[in-house]
Amino acid sequence: YGSKAEIVARYLNNYGCELLGNSMENEHPWRRGELIYILQREHVVHLDDLLLRRTTLGMAGLVDQELLEEAAELAAMELDWDEERHAFELKRTRDILCTRHGLDL
Repeated sequence: YGSKAEIVARYLNNYGCELLGNSMENEHPWRRGELIYILQREHVVHLDDLLLRRTTLGMAGLVDQELLEEAAELAAMELDWDEERHAFELKRTRDILCTRHGLDL
């Protein structure tokens, strides 16, 4: 995180260092506080934006159903999505991951 490492460390301290889904299998696992930092600071609009462009989770093939739902819950909370938007983002992202990236969700 370079010059933003101190800020990210505060997010980890405030929002948790719990590992997300199966990202612990990755050499560089992702933590809850990191995703909240990204959601609050990096202008995320869609769930697939978070998983495919703002993190390496999607490209590394680490997104499973558990992680997808966990990330969607965090995004819904941080981006103030209602149930309809939450369901739309889950379906949209699942479709993108399955058809364009070959994941089986």
